[in-house]
Amino acid sequence: MHDATRSYDVLKKLGWINTSSRKVLLVRYLHRILPALLAESKKIQSRRDADHLVYWLQLHRFLLEATTDAVTHRRLVNAPYEPTNQPNTFHLRGGRSGVAFTVRSFGDYPAVSIMGEAWGFELIHPEPDPLLRVSFDLLAEEIYESTTGTNLSTKRKVDERTTVLIQSAVQFPEWAPARIRPGMRLRTTRRNDDSPWHWWEEWHTQFCRGQFNDWPFASDVLGLPETLWRDEDAPAKVASTINAMRDEILLAKLPQVEDVFESADGRYDVRTTASDPSKLIDSIENRVRFTLDLAVRSNACDLNDMSTAATVLRHALDNCLDDPNALEQFLRRASDMIKARVADGSFASDDELTMLVATLDELALQLRADHPDVAQAVDARASQRFKELSQAKRLAGAQLIEDLREGTTGRLDTELGLATETLRDGSSDTANADALKQSGNRAGKISLAERAKAAESSGPMAGLKIGLRAHKVVEFVLGLISSGPM
Repeated sequence: MHDATRSYDVLKKLGWINTSSRKVLLVRYLHRILPALLAESKKIQSRRDADHLVYWLQLHRFLLEATTDAVTHRRLVNAPYEPTNQPNTFHLRGGRSGVAFTVRSFGDYPAVSIMGEAWGFELIHPEPDPLLRVSFDLLAEEIYESTTGTNLSTKRKVDERTTVLIQSAVQFPEWAPARIRPGMRLRTTRRNDDSPWHWWEEWHTQFCRGQFNDWPFASDVLGLPETLWRDEDAPAKVASTINAMRDEILLAKLPQVEDVFESADGRYDVRTTASDPSKLIDSIENRVRFTLDLAVRSNACDLNDMSTAATVLRHALDNCLDDPNALEQFLRRASDMIKARVADGSFASDDELTMLVATLDELALQLRADHPDVAQAVDARASQRFKELSQAKRLAGAQLIEDLREGTTGRLDTELGLATETLRDGSSDTANADALKQSGNRAGKISLAERAKAAESSGPMAGLKIGLRAHKVVEFVLGLISSGPM
């Protein structure tokens, strides 16, 4: 049970715990009151708005510096304590940011001051903002929880407790006033990806939820050249640099995949691009839920939530989004079940059911084509099968790939031609397997693109031809994986 009356007595214990633990506790307090600090910083009198924004950036930089130091023990931020003169006064002093933060008891209320190199302010009121007061009480709560049952000889136990604390969410409990509990987000601007404060708000929110873990990147941000932080356009320039760094890291982390695209003359070519698997899964989930709900609500097709196919899909959506291989298999299984029920007359084929089946087939194909984990699993299953090709199957595959070339250009046309020659030559089982896997994957992407055009009722008749040819290659390759002797 919360006891606000002990806040100022417990605060004294900050003086005898280790610097690292003191840093963790003060950082969590600083995150809670940051919205109040930002609101107060707006009141700084300045000849130019640009000056104020630079001060604001220094405040953000200091918070990142102190938090990163507390999490990674970089030892760049100090957390001194003066027990003789000010037994209830504690500090965080930045390294490169040049900012100092102080919290102390002031009668029955907390007092907070923050000082930059050319600016500073103090938050102290007879009746402080509820955010400030509740956050101070929470600081006392966390000090108490971290130090209870310990003494000067057991500081290590406090360090262990605060190590766990720094990885947990910075929350307001139920006893806190409801109007301040949602206040963890920085309301610096309207939500806008182009805002210079977007990354800072995103980072602060993720940390407060216990979700931020990319501390090497945070350290890289802190390592930006000092001149960048001091420029009068520093907020925008720092934001631009952070965005460029994130793009570069994202590109390095994401799997490199092939993007088959339609050229200006209506033919298909290929280029290397980056794929974000999580976004692909999100898109698949949304599309399957939408088309499944449409079909279940249909009065004509007889599909309902009690049917096996619907149960399989609900399971996939609720339990398999973190297992893309299982998701792909369940999409195909549900599609096969629905097709079988339509064939034996159990289901009537209406527009909604047709859309669901087409969507399931398309998304299973997209997973095989664009999700690295699924593609790897398919490759592993297929490699040995492809190496056992009979001459007749090999030549049939070569002809289907050659037919597909008619609608391609550039690099894609050239490499499909090489695949055809490889299969006709037949001298290397490994080369045959690679040619089939690569061509099947590319045909799948062309088939996806042609399905999308057909859904929009666009594209010339020639487009329908290449779509059918791409589909034949896909069916041929999939048939090789699942069939008997080849």
